[in-house]
This record gives sequence, structure tokens and C-alpha cells, in this order.
Amino acid sequence: MAPKFTGKVPPVPLMITRTPEGLRLVEAAIRDEVLYTEEAELQDLLIAQGFHLIEGIYYIPLRQKLLQHRITALRELDEIDKIIVLVLAIITTHLLKFKIIRQLLSTSSTEKALKLISWFLSRQKHKKLSQTTSFLNNHL
Repeated sequence: MAPKFTGKVPPVPLMITRTPEGLRLVEAAIRDEVLYTEEAELQDLLIAQGFHLIEGIYYIPLRQKLLQHRITALRELDEIDKIIVLVLAIITTHLLKFKIIRQLLSTSSTEKALKLISWFLSRQKHKKLSQTTSFLNNHL
């Protein structure tokens, strides 16, 4: 079955309720015909929210440990993408406080390097998403 939001079809929002109250609100909107819904498959969730899932699983816990200055976070730097997350966290939380560093980072060569780093991190997220999707498809 083709996902609901690929090709030339306009984007379809995916709603995930996280609390019983949120679920009651959505159910009331459906009952009042304010909201139309259809059941989503796992594949739909991965397409719509895949990068957010990967971010939440792999990178957010590491960023939180780094921001809390936990030395144990250094043990997790076993992959290049996590090292990139560390470097970006240092840049955004510490180095950008200084005007000279901001000026240095605003040069065209530095901007190109940061774009390349961002592209690489995006590719790593895509790779992890593909691996996660394959794993889930094989085990569900």
C-alpha cells in the first residue's frame, strides 16, 4: 500500500495524541465532524515523523547529557554523527556567545562547512531511519 502522503498529493497532517485528554479532544472533534481521520499504518508514521523519531531516539538524549555537562556523554561518542551533534551543541550553546566567534562563523567558507556538516548529519539520520524501518518491518 502506498503511503498517504507521497507523490503529488497535498501533505496530510499526522496527529498523535500523547495524553488521555488529548485523545478525548480528538474523539470529540471526530464525533462532531470537525475532524476527519483515517487509521495510519506504521509506514505512515515513519514517513511523516521518521526524522523526529530518530532525533528523539539517538540525538536528544545525548544533547541533554551534554547540556547537563555529564561526562558520561563522552562514552556515547562512538559514531561520527554523534560527534557532529557534540560539535554543533558546543557551537550553539557556548561559542555563539562571543561576537568574534559569531563573525568567524558568518564567513562564506564557514557557512559552506556548516551546510556540509548539516547535510552529512541529515544523511546519517536518513540511514538510521532506513535501518529502523527495515528492523521494524522484519520484526512486526
